[in-house]
This record gives sequence, C-alpha cells and structure tokens, in this order.
Amino acid sequence: RPAAHPGTPLIAFVRAHPRDGSTVLTENRLVMLDPVNHAVTPLAPDPAVVGNLRFLDDRTLVVEGRAVWTIKLRAKIQETGASTQQGGSATAAPVAEAVPTSRVTVQAPQPAWTFSVEIPDGWQRVPLPPDEPDFDDMRVMRPLVVYMAPYAPILFTVAVRPCPPGAVMPGAAPAAMLNFLADAQGMKVENPGDVKLPAGLAAVATARQNSDAGPMVFRLFLLEHAGNLFSLTSMAPQPLWAATQETLEKIVESFRPRTGATPFA
Repeated sequence: RPAAHPGTPLIAFVRAHPRDGSTVLTENRLVMLDPVNHAVTPLAPDPAVVGNLRFLDDRTLVVEGRAVWTIKLRAKIQETGASTQQGGSATAAPVAEAVPTSRVTVQAPQPAWTFSVEIPDGWQRVPLPPDEPDFDDMRVMRPLVVYMAPYAPILFTVAVRPCPPGAVMPGAAPAAMLNFLADAQGMKVENPGDVKLPAGLAAVATARQNSDAGPMVFRLFLLEHAGNLFSLTSMAPQPLWAATQETLEKIVESFRPRTGATPFA
C-alpha cells in the first residue's frame, strides 16, 4: 500500500521500473510521487528495498520487508509568514522537479472526432485495438486515445460515439445524456450532475470498480459536440485518487474538440 507523507500531498509507493539493458523486464523500485508537480523521485536504487511503508515523521520513511530499512528524506525548507527566528513556521518536503505538459493533437478516423489535449510529459500513449464498433449498440463508444502515467495505473481516456437517435434532443442537459448511456450500459454512477468545461457543458459522475490493480476510482465527463458524444474518463487507484485528482481534472479541462474551419477553439 502507498504511504501518504504527513502534511503534504506526497506519496511513497513501489512501482515497476525497467531493468537496465532490457525493454521488457522490470523490477520493483521505491519512489516518491509529487502529484501536484507531476514528478517522481527515486528513494532507493536497490530493488530489494520494498515492503510495508509508513512515515515516522516528515523526514523518515520506514520500509518493512525482508529487512527493515529507514529512508531519510532530503528536504527543501519553505518558510511561511515571518522568518522562523521571528516565530514564523516552516514546512519540509522532499525535493521534486516539475514535469511540464505538452499539447498533443489526436487525429481521429473522422475529422469531427479530432481533438487536442494537454498531457504531462512522460505519460505513455497506450495502443488501442483496431476493431471498429457497432454504433447500433447503444452501449458502445469508440475509444480514441488512452494515456497512462509512467509511475502508476493512472489513466486518461477519450471515447466517442454519434448521439443516439432519440436519446439526445436539442438543448438536452448533458446529465440527461449521461443517465441515458449509464442506463443503457447498466452502469451505476455516484452523484451525476453538470459542469462547465472550456469545451462546453458536460455531465459528470464518479464511479468505482475493482481491477487487477485493486479498487479504482474514475470520473466520467460526457459532452456533446457537433452531433457526437465525447466521453472523457480519468482513472486512478483508490489510494492515489485524492492526490492525483487535480492533475487529472486539469487534463480534462484542457480538452478541445475540433471546430469547423478553425483548427481548435
């Protein structure tokens, strides 16, 4: 299980790391995730340093596995208010470098499905199957892209389908569209509602499901554009959700569908 750093959003956990000289073999490595800056800092070069994780204090991480290791964190002191000599406060957090984002354009099979989005550098685009869906099945959407963080099963996906005939009337609220598709797919969602995104008014809901990576939380955004329904889904393991939600929502907010003669809004 990951261990949350006391007083900061940082998270220590073990992830699969490529072995030197191999493109397919991996080994476990202990790392620290800074979800705010999209950064990962290695904590131990030895793959044997893995086990149950817990913080003794904001500078000390204990790893209990085949042996017990104590990891002392290098820290950057940030003063708040007056200087510490004058009675102000200071906080300590491990140093991590921010990872920039890049706007990518996803060319879809149909021009109306093409879009752009801001993706953190280092995230990997996951190959998709070549199968074409049957849109006569109201439960079906066509995946356009899947991006995954390099440090954990944290994903952002975009899928699309033509608006179902008779299901979406002009002026219908996006939440009504989401409820229609949820009913068609037999999916149970939590607290569906509307949200204003830069790309337009969208329905939003939260759901949970089990997977090989353990309990997962995902946020589903559904918006209509040019007669098509776009589904934007962000997903993360439940222990990492609170720390990664802000990053995932920034990706969602950066989504821009293609609009007419203008390449992007």
